[in-house]
Amino acid sequence: MQDLITLDDATAALDERQEEERLRKHVSETDTLRLADGGTAPPLTQPAEPGHLTWHQAHQDAEQFRADRQDAIHRAQQALQLIAENWPAVQDLAARSGTAYARDILDCLAPEARSLAQSLTTLA
Repeated sequence: MQDLITLDDATAALDERQEEERLRKHVSETDTLRLADGGTAPPLTQPAEPGHLTWHQAHQDAEQFRADRQDAIHRAQQALQLIAENWPAVQDLAARSGTAYARDILDCLAPEARSLAQSLTTLA
């Protein structure tokens, strides 16, 4: 005798397949974004396709990547905004390059900040 399924079971199975397809698409789009950003990590879809990871888990990883990416973008924007707001100080330092004033400023900076200041003053 043929196994019959109820309409509710068929609807639930269809809903589940549609949700999995939505998750697959989102994870795939995130992989495309990671690649476009220059990412070299293995695709998020890789462990989910053979079933080593559920699509829900892969989706969570994709969401975490997107949240981390957005945080990094925001931090970079803030840092660049601070540089822009303080660009007159960089221009002043560039105009006084080689003076005691410039040496006094640079000598008190941490090595990373000193290197950045020297690079920026060549652009000012």
